[in-house]
Amino acid sequence: MIKRCENSSCLGLGDGSLLEALGLLEIDGLATAYAAQDAALKKAPVVVLTFSPTSSGKTIFIFAGAVEEVTQAYDAAVSIASNRIIDELYLPGVDKRVLRAVTGGEENLDHDTALGVLELSSACAGVLAADVAIKCTEIYLGRLHLCSGIAGRAYLRLGGTQSDIQASMDAAVSAVGSRCLDWQVIARPHEDLDLNCLPRGSDLDPGN
Repeated sequence: MIKRCENSSCLGLGDGSLLEALGLLEIDGLATAYAAQDAALKKAPVVVLTFSPTSSGKTIFIFAGAVEEVTQAYDAAVSIASNRIIDELYLPGVDKRVLRAVTGGEENLDHDTALGVLELSSACAGVLAADVAIKCTEIYLGRLHLCSGIAGRAYLRLGGTQSDIQASMDAAVSAVGSRCLDWQVIARPHEDLDLNCLPRGSDLDPGN
């Protein structure tokens, strides 16, 4: 039986023992994406977090599970998608907060914290940036928005002390390289700035 995840409540993150790794493929071609997903599911019992075409025309396939299972499923999917892969990410040791964010979970930010915002060129870069950032310092992951409604890009919002946000942003930007398109640290957000708003909803962001 295929286990699919529609929101963060299905992840079983109370212990999260089996969701140790994440695989993410951005594929040019819906038919190829279907074949890649089929190959992954036939190879190993992973949890499908997201499988969806986006407004940029690419299809996002995100899955998670034990490290060995994700490795096997990832290799199988990559072998099928091959040269139609736009971007890819294999992430063992993924932070559980990133798994929650991928399925729409978020931590509300407040005006007592500094705000960090990053815009990335791909979902893979967005997920990697989020994972690196929240492992770097003690910060909050507000929202991780993937692809739909923003031309296939990703963005994330972070909250914390100014020094922690700056350090985490520097680490995230270094990790993703040229895939970081824009970023800012706002030390003291204005009280009327909505820190938890989403400019535009998407089916990849069910928390909206």
